[in-house]
Amino acid sequence: MTSEQAWTKPRSFWLATGALALCLLTAPATTQASERANGVTLDPPTGWSRSQEGQNVVYRKDACSLSVLAPRALGDERPVPFFQQTWSSVKGPLRILKEQPPAQLRTGDGSVGRIATAVVDSGADERVVAVFMASDATTAHFIVFTGEAPNCEAHLATAEQSMRSVSLNGRGSAPKAM
Repeated sequence: MTSEQAWTKPRSFWLATGALALCLLTAPATTQASERANGVTLDPPTGWSRSQEGQNVVYRKDACSLSVLAPRALGDERPVPFFQQTWSSVKGPLRILKEQPPAQLRTGDGSVGRIATAVVDSGADERVVAVFMASDATTAHFIVFTGEAPNCEAHLATAEQSMRSVSLNGRGSAPKAM
């Protein structure tokens, strides 16, 4: 056996071992386990508990909740007015302390959803509220984030990340154009 042959085998072994170690070390940090919840696939917030509450799938952390609501039929409505109507009903008569008006949010499957957020005075406390909707031609899928403002504003970015991960048809396939 030549010295080059002696080095070739260990070198390839170490390269393969190093590649495997790199995959094992980086996989948990870069891969989020997706879940199906009420007709959508999403990456739930890491470390939040999951429960079924009536027809809703709810993720909780501290005093905050991220609720994936049961799908709603659009009927004759178009998605943007339907979202606006829903957002207006969520805010209702509450006093708005600060608001991010409805805007587009590109989702995990390449489609475009809508999101709006606000901090409101509920009369009992200040609450952060975010409403997200993704839809196809017939069905609207809503995700609502809420909780006491002092505790939950810090979790809003995490909730929005889960909303951004939404896919209606599984990973990597956009719904048909409306």
